[in-house]
Amino acid sequence: MMLSILIVYSVLCSFELMVTLLIQYTTWKKPRRIMYAVSIFSLFTLPASLVNVLTYAEIIDQCWNSLTYCISTAFMLSMHFWLNLDIGQRIRPKGVQYSHPLIILGILCLLCTLSCFVANMTLMFTNNEQYPHKIIFLVGVCVSILADCITYFYAFSGLINMKKDRFHESQSKTTAIGIWYLFIQLLWYTVYGIVYVWFFCKTWEHFITLLVMDYSLRFVLCVMFMWAPPTCVIECMAKKISVVQTEKSINGLAESSATNPMYVDKKNPLF
Repeated sequence: MMLSILIVYSVLCSFELMVTLLIQYTTWKKPRRIMYAVSIFSLFTLPASLVNVLTYAEIIDQCWNSLTYCISTAFMLSMHFWLNLDIGQRIRPKGVQYSHPLIILGILCLLCTLSCFVANMTLMFTNNEQYPHKIIFLVGVCVSILADCITYFYAFSGLINMKKDRFHESQSKTTAIGIWYLFIQLLWYTVYGIVYVWFFCKTWEHFITLLVMDYSLRFVLCVMFMWAPPTCVIECMAKKISVVQTEKSINGLAESSATNPMYVDKKNPLF
């Protein structure tokens, strides 16, 4: 144990504590369904981060740190799955259809991931092991990424389906918000994936370091969902989307009129 590293880990844990308190305050002041989920998620993640720091300080045994990680990660994946579907419910024209093949496949992948965590916890208890079983751990991580990617694609595919309606102001704003969440989610996925690829090239001795970065990124995810997108950015994007789509619509109508003199637009008789 190095004192300087312990101080850095403790500072990060303190930051996570402040973020958790801020989330609870925000949830109390502005109660929303998504904020309740983020609030519960932060309350689950903070103790796991504290256990990780105490494990590095050699106060708690490593096996309890591994078990805490499995439990908190299973909850995180379930919540992130739900958050992706919640976004899809807002930006998809017909909402989320649970009979859709992608949703069914995503649910099956999530259940497979949760089964891997349960299997790892069972093996650690029965065999008195300090770390999760590596093969099951890798399978769980890969399948969890697949589950997230499926729901992620399904949720944001609504932006493509709404293309023809974007010249309406409300649809333009919805599309702009969707693009905003698409961007920040892609950024988060990229960083999170890099962290795990780095760990796959290391040994279990770096497991605590992995968890420090993992838990920090989870709180970044909480902050991303806690604060609404900047109004000025959304309005600017919505205006550009609306102008572009309106111009395309006008050009399309003009071309149709030029090629067919008898053409009349039923929605816009003036054309």
